[in-house]
Amino acid sequence: MAYKEVNIADLQPGSYVVQVLQQKGEFVVKQSGWVRSTEAIDMLRKKGVLVVLIDPEKKLPQTSEPATPVEPQAETEPAAEPAVPHVSFSDEQPKAERALLQTAKVQLCHGNGSLILTNMVMIKPG
Repeated sequence: MAYKEVNIADLQPGSYVVQVLQQKGEFVVKQSGWVRSTEAIDMLRKKGVLVVLIDPEKKLPQTSEPATPVEPQAETEPAAEPAVPHVSFSDEQPKAERALLQTAKVQLCHGNGSLILTNMVMIKPG
């Protein structure tokens, strides 16, 4: 079954929201998730959400206990790029060399056989 476009007024607790399709204001929903309560729907409405995309195949069973609404995080600034972990050249160089050689083999097998590798230099980390 395909996703379904739902007006915020028709959104029900237990629905799985995949994406916000229409909104007014600066509020940004960062990830998809379950709408567990009417309070969560009210909070989305107050943040300017007008239309959402739901997955009708994912539906939470109704419970008699009131669910605690989870406040989605509003994005006030553009998201910073995630920090790239430090990797040393000596760790990555052998992997890159293997990838290059494997690529050359594939090109020789599937190409016209005229692959010429130039400027390939072995560097030993010191």
